[in-house]
Amino acid sequence: MRKQSKRSTGKVLIILLISVLFISACSSSNNANDTSGDDKEEKTFTSKDGQVELTVNKGWVEDPPLNEQAILAVSERKNEKYAIVNSLLKSNMADGATLDDFKAIFMSNIDLSITNAEESNNKTINVDSTEAQLFEITGEAQKVKVHYLVALLEKGGSFYQIITWSTQSKFEANKEELLQAIESFKVIKETPTTPASTSTSPPESTDPNNKDDQNTELTTLTSDDKKAEITIPATMSYEMELSPDADIQASRMQQEEYMMVLRESKDTFADNFTLTDYSTAVTDSMSQTLLNATLTDPKEMEVNGQPAVQYELSGEIDKIKISYLITLVETEGNFTQLLFWTLQNQMDEKRDMFINAASTFKEVQ
Repeated sequence: MRKQSKRSTGKVLIILLISVLFISACSSSNNANDTSGDDKEEKTFTSKDGQVELTVNKGWVEDPPLNEQAILAVSERKNEKYAIVNSLLKSNMADGATLDDFKAIFMSNIDLSITNAEESNNKTINVDSTEAQLFEITGEAQKVKVHYLVALLEKGGSFYQIITWSTQSKFEANKEELLQAIESFKVIKETPTTPASTSTSPPESTDPNNKDDQNTELTTLTSDDKKAEITIPATMSYEMELSPDADIQASRMQQEEYMMVLRESKDTFADNFTLTDYSTAVTDSMSQTLLNATLTDPKEMEVNGQPAVQYELSGEIDKIKISYLITLVETEGNFTQLLFWTLQNQMDEKRDMFINAASTFKEVQ
């Protein structure tokens, strides 16, 4: 993720790219990890979607908290050994994007996750019969000194990250095992290099009892001053700071779902500054941060009885294709931006959810 500094109306208007990476600091407890770390028997873990697998020593187990942020996550927490795998479809990036471009995104995200991050020991290795970039990163995550061993590779229609780590004090003792985990990585179900055409309708859930698919559970978030609130799917939460200027913010990074509420006092603007003027300022500012920007026709509407305008803005930031649903609301004392965004090829699936959430915004007197 990368914060943007482009301003035109007094606040950050476009704050972050997308999450291609989530780095968690080490945790000191995992009751499932009672197996001896000295047991050298191996076992293989496969991601739930059947896409990838890792083979590690028997003491490792699946890690549910980390699995919330990865397609596959395993650990041996009592010995401070962790590994996660994430992927990004090439179709989510600009045409011609390379593994170096993917690494550039990875490194830009590091700055938000790791304090005093330093990269070292870059080399090329072979992973799953494919050339991979291997390197180390040291720094502090959530005030824990950590040491990462990372491999990035491309195969078929996807880029992959295999991220392993330990505390700095235990890294050298664990390094060989972390490297073995990386070298065991296999792509079981390769994504096609040319994606199938996408439907304009959201895909039907394969599991009718899956609450996550149906987004049936909701939660209401309130600004710190208790004067604004919005209701969103309960699956979204405050995972990390998207912007220091946001009044309300939430995300579900593994599903590439992000939202922000940003209010600006009308006192900031001229007396004759209208919602149309505000929409133009927001659109111009955000469009300048995007390559190949496209904009839908704005729709005039009301949000809880207040005048509003809504439209979508799509484009590329750092070679990632993203789409925003933007709803701008005028109240007696404020102009408010309701920003929801995701990957371009996921907007059709998430649009209704974003629209429904935006419609719940209100200022509380």
